[in-house]
Amino acid sequence: MISGQAFIDVSPAPKAKGYTTKYFLPERQLVGLSFLYSKSQKGADEYIKLTLKQQRFADEYIISGNATDAAIKAGYSEKYANTNASKLLQNTTVKAYIDARLDDLASKKIADQHEVLAYLTSVLRGETQSEIVVVEGVGDGCSEARRLQKLPDEKERLKAAELLGKRMGLFKDKLDITANVPVIISGGDELED
Repeated sequence: MISGQAFIDVSPAPKAKGYTTKYFLPERQLVGLSFLYSKSQKGADEYIKLTLKQQRFADEYIISGNATDAAIKAGYSEKYANTNASKLLQNTTVKAYIDARLDDLASKKIADQHEVLAYLTSVLRGETQSEIVVVEGVGDGCSEARRLQKLPDEKERLKAAELLGKRMGLFKDKLDITANVPVIISGGDELED
């Protein structure tokens, strides 16, 4: 989803008689752009353009959570680091980069459906082991702790089977309540118009 790379966009200078074609940076062009590839809200591909300093700031901010330190580490002046950090955090492009990076990092840390189902299946089949600590007596009032590998017991395997069954729709409680119940409305003659 994300690829950060240095990039300089150059365009050819107009040819003049007697001169070879040279490349120059167009006016107001950012030098050293960093691109972040992502999907827009509409689902289209888009690029987020950052200067290298902005990208360094954003990456340091993600690591430390401290905007002033991130600005200093990115190369901004210590004297104006607090002001620059505040402006950078309000910059929509920098915000978009930080949000996209955090989403990418979060998605790597959170288990997806396949991983959860694979884990539940391995517990059901008794393929996983957990580590437990057992305290044993070794003599006159002394004890010793040992670590043992324990396979899932029947209760844990049954719970894994239940969760898998629910996920796959194997246990559906369908109640079909159909009855012919007569409805009697009384007191209709006593109503006033």
